[in-house]
Amino acid sequence: MKAWLIALALALLPAMAAAAPVRMTIAPTATGVRITYDLPAPVRSFATRMAGADSPPAGTHIAAVEAGLTYSRGRIEAATPFRRATLLIAPDDGEVDSIYPLLSRVEGRGFVLFAPYVTPAGPLAARVATGGGRSRALGRDEAAGGYVLVGVTPGARGAVRGLAGTTLPPALERRLFDRAGALLAFYTRRLGRRPPATPILVVNYVNTPAGPSRWMFRGDVTPNGIVFLRFNATPQQLAEPQSTRRYTSFLAHELFHLWNRRTGMHAITEAWLHEGSAEYFAWLATDALWPGEVDLGRNLARAAAACGLFLADRALASLPEGEAMQMRYHCGPVAQWAADAGVRAASGGRRTGFDLWAGLLRGGRGGYSVAAFLAATRAQAPATAPFIAGLAESGVHWDALAPALNAAGARVEARPATQATLAFLATRAIARATCDDFWGAGTDENGPFFSAPPCGLPGQFAHVARVDALEPKTDIGAYEAYVRGVCARGGELSAVIRAENGESRRSLRCTQPLPQPIPDFHIVRALPPNPVSPPGRSSP
Repeated sequence: MKAWLIALALALLPAMAAAAPVRMTIAPTATGVRITYDLPAPVRSFATRMAGADSPPAGTHIAAVEAGLTYSRGRIEAATPFRRATLLIAPDDGEVDSIYPLLSRVEGRGFVLFAPYVTPAGPLAARVATGGGRSRALGRDEAAGGYVLVGVTPGARGAVRGLAGTTLPPALERRLFDRAGALLAFYTRRLGRRPPATPILVVNYVNTPAGPSRWMFRGDVTPNGIVFLRFNATPQQLAEPQSTRRYTSFLAHELFHLWNRRTGMHAITEAWLHEGSAEYFAWLATDALWPGEVDLGRNLARAAAACGLFLADRALASLPEGEAMQMRYHCGPVAQWAADAGVRAASGGRRTGFDLWAGLLRGGRGGYSVAAFLAATRAQAPATAPFIAGLAESGVHWDALAPALNAAGARVEARPATQATLAFLATRAIARATCDDFWGAGTDENGPFFSAPPCGLPGQFAHVARVDALEPKTDIGAYEAYVRGVCARGGELSAVIRAENGESRRSLRCTQPLPQPIPDFHIVRALPPNPVSPPGRSSP
C-alpha cells in the first residue's frame, strides 16, 4: 500500500506543480527593474506573456541573471532544469518612455512597469517593492490590468494620488495636478458615478524634440486606475501657447478613460467610440471649467474635415485596421457631437450626451458596445441618429450633417469645399496611381504635394508640377475637376513629379473615382442653446 501511495503521489506531482503558484518578486535596481521567479517545480523552459505576439521592442534590454539561463522574447531556457530565474530589465535605447515593458524613472528612485508582459500564466503569488525596504502583495487582476509602480509609493496630490518625473517642468506639474481634481469632480457629477478605480496620476517628461515621428503628448489608462501621461518636447515647444492650451484637454481626455475604458477584446474599427467620446467630452469639460482654453467649434470643424477627407463616403466599420486607427480621433468626436446635439434637442435641454453615456456605463464598467451606442442615439437623439448610423455602419453622407445638426438646434453652415480639400482629393489620386501607397498630401507655395517615402522618392515630399496640360498650383479647381474626370472613367494621365532629385514624367492610370468633396463646415453654434446657460453660451 505504501508503495502504491508513493507511485500515486509521483504520478500526481506534475499536476500539483502546475496548480501551485509561481512566486514572483519585483524590485528596482540602479538602472531598471529586477524580477525573480521562484517556480513550483524544476523546468527547462519558462514563458512569460512576453512570449506571445506582443513583445517588447528590439531596443529593450532584458537579460537572465543566473548562469546557464538564456532569455529571448519572453522565454527563459536552460540545458538543465531550474527552479529560479531572474530577469534584469532596463529602458530601451530608442524611446525611454516606451510602454513595452518599462517606463521612465519616476521620483528619481522608482519605475513604472507594464506588468502584463512579464507576468506568467497560471497561479501567481507576487510581491512588488514600494520603497523604503517595504513591499506589498500584487494580485493577478492588478498585474494583468496594466502598470505597476516599482520602488515608489504615490503620494497625495490634491484629489488624486500621483508621482512626477524628476525632469518635469514645475509649471506643467502644478497645472496637471491642480486641475485633475476639478476634472474628476466634473465627470463624477455629469456621469453620476465615481471612477471605478482610485486614480493614480503619473506624469513624465523627456526633453526630446516633438515632431512627425514623436508626438508631444501620449497617455495611457489601465484598468487598475493608473493614468500615465508623457511629454516629449523641448522646453521651447512646451512653452508655445498652442501647446499650453492643449495640456488641460489632453489631461481631460485621459481622465475620461477612467470611466469609459472598454473591457475585453474589440475590433480596431470600433476604437472611434472609445477615443472619440474621451476626446469630445474632454473638450466640453475644459470649456466648462476653463472657458477660452479650447475652441469647441474650431475643434469640431477640424475633426469633421479630417474625418471627411480620409473616410469620404465609407463607414467606419468598413475601414482596414490601419485607417481605423487614424480615424478614431477625427471621426469619433463628430459622432459624439451629433449625439449630444440630438439628445439636447429631444429633451428640450434637460439631458445631454453625458446622460446618454451615463446610461451606457450603468450596466457595468466598460461593457458598452457600438450597437448599444447606436441604439441609444436612435432612442434619445432621433434628429441626428441617421447621420451617426451612416458614419458608423452604412456609409456617411456629409451633406446630411449640417441639416441634422440645425434640426437639433445647432447652427452649422455647409459651405463649398475649400481649395485645400479639392487639392487633397486630386493629389491623393495621383499619389495612389504613382506608387499604390499613400501617407498624406497637402499644398504649399509650390503647389500640391504628397509624401515621398512610400513612393521611393528622395526627400519628405514630392510636388505635382503638371498634369497633362495643367499646372495645378495656378488653378486648383481645374486640377481637381480634370483629375476627377479622368479617374471617373479609369483613364490615363501624364504627370510631372518634382522631388529632391529633380523632375520626372510619369504615365499614370487612375483606377479609383474621387469621392465627393466634404463641405467646409462653418460652426456658428456647436450645440443647441441650453435654457440654464448664460446668454450666448451652451453648457456642457
